[in-house]
This record gives sequence, C-alpha cells and structure tokens, in this order.
Amino acid sequence: MGAGDSVGLRHSSQKGALRFGHLLAVSVACLCSVPLSPLSQAQSSQLTKEYIRLSGAVIAIESGGRARQFASTADKINWGALSSSPLRVVGDLSIGMWIKLPSNGQGCLVCGGPGGTLDSSTAWPYFMSLAGSSGSWSIIVGHDTASANINNGSNPFAAAIPNDVWVYIGFSRDTTAQTYTLYKSDGTSVTTVGTFAYSGNPPSTAGTGPSNQMTISSGDYRSDLGLLHLVGTVEEHYMAARAWSSSEHLLAAQGSPPTTSLVLDCRMGNTPEVDISGSGLSGSVSGTALVAGHN
Repeated sequence: MGAGDSVGLRHSSQKGALRFGHLLAVSVACLCSVPLSPLSQAQSSQLTKEYIRLSGAVIAIESGGRARQFASTADKINWGALSSSPLRVVGDLSIGMWIKLPSNGQGCLVCGGPGGTLDSSTAWPYFMSLAGSSGSWSIIVGHDTASANINNGSNPFAAAIPNDVWVYIGFSRDTTAQTYTLYKSDGTSVTTVGTFAYSGNPPSTAGTGPSNQMTISSGDYRSDLGLLHLVGTVEEHYMAARAWSSSEHLLAAQGSPPTTSLVLDCRMGNTPEVDISGSGLSGSVSGTALVAGHN
C-alpha cells in the first residue's frame, strides 16, 4: 500500500469514548507526518485489522465490511461465560445487528443461555431469534423468568423482513415499564416495529449458571422460541446496558452506536472477533464463512 492509497479508518479510544462510526476514506499520505507506534506483534497477528496508535487513541485500518454466514450447528461466535461478564445484563438493555436471511433462515441471533432445565441462575437474561415465514420474517425477543423451564417474557414481532436483503434489527428493553420495543432500519431511517409489555423481569441471578454464555447462534434447543442453530448472515452487533431510543438505534445502524453503557461493539471479520466497546472481550469463532457485508 503506497502513499495516496485509500483505506478505511475507524477512530476509537481505549475506553470507547470517541468513535467515528462510518469508515472514513483517507489517504495514507495524510498519515505520514503523524508519529505512530504499532501494537505488539501478538496483537497484530491476532487481528485481520492493522492497529496503530495516534495521540493515545486506537485507529483500526480496515479493508471494508465483512460478515459471517451461519449454516450449521458448527457455526457460532462465543463471547464467553456470562457469570462475570459485562454482557450479563438483567436490567435495561439494547441489542442491535445487521442481518441478511435466506429462504431457509432460522435460529437464535443473540443467545444468553445453555439450554436445558431453567432455574434462577441458568435463566437466559435475553435472546433474539427468528420466527415467521420465508420472505416475511418475524423477530422474537425475550428473556427467562425464574420459573423452571418456562419463558413468559417473550414476543414475536411481525418485522416483515424479506429474503436476501440487509436489514438492521434491534430491540430495547425497559425494565421499569417492563416493555420490549423492536426497531428496523435500512441505515437511512428507522421504523418502530412494535412494543410488547411483558410480565416479570429476569431474575437478578440470571446468567450466572456455569454454562451460560453469550453467543451468536445456539444449539437446537426450543423450536417454539426459534432457539435453534442460526441459518443466516450477520454483520456488526452491539449491546448496551440501557434502553436506546429509535434515534440511537439509527446511530447504531449507521455504525456509530452511543458509547454510554456500551458493553459490546463488534464490526466483524476477525478471528477471534474483536470488541471495541472498551469491555475488552474476544469472541471465539467456530465454523462460519466470511462474506461481503452490507457496506
């Protein structure tokens, strides 16, 4: 890569306090006068991005949007055990991601549990999965209560997602109002799909079980809730420990998720996947195929 070549830049502080969400086309020639010091060789080899330091902040140079295609039970991203993780959110919550669904789409987009018998520790603090029919997909969002093997905090939203089209889908949970609101975006505007009033928040100990993990895709567990292995393509996924508004979901869809209480910010395409929210998480990758993203 020589002077004048264009690359994509994302600017993020170590604590995730500053970010330019859209990738900026800049010239390498513009960087030549800036004193840079590379990250360690181990970090560089771990990532498919090249990280450099500029004035105490991290700049990630990327080749463009990448997505992961899920097709079998072997395909998964695992962000690790929830018990001591910032991803164990039992209060206000927002999750958003870009998805593209084939005609045979199915499965759990965001999963928070191991499957099996539920109690107050193994309860799933959240999930988002697919329902509906080919060409007009619905999205189920919800959580477990402490009641053994019963989920009474979920709802299917008629999102009418077409096949083979990139769509941002995200939800916000307000635990005071006890509501879920689902949003859909094309990156330009955002639509409120609907709001569901549930009864009973997740127990305070939800997700503390030894097998609870936050994953993209899951084993085949409950078909009635869409908790199956994922068949579809995912790019960019975010989680915040507060309820985003519609305009904040639009910011996330545009690559600029609000940084307040942001606990996961993954732009996809690395092995393992990288979190740039400031939580410092790493997502192990099993299977999947890297494909072009929505950018």
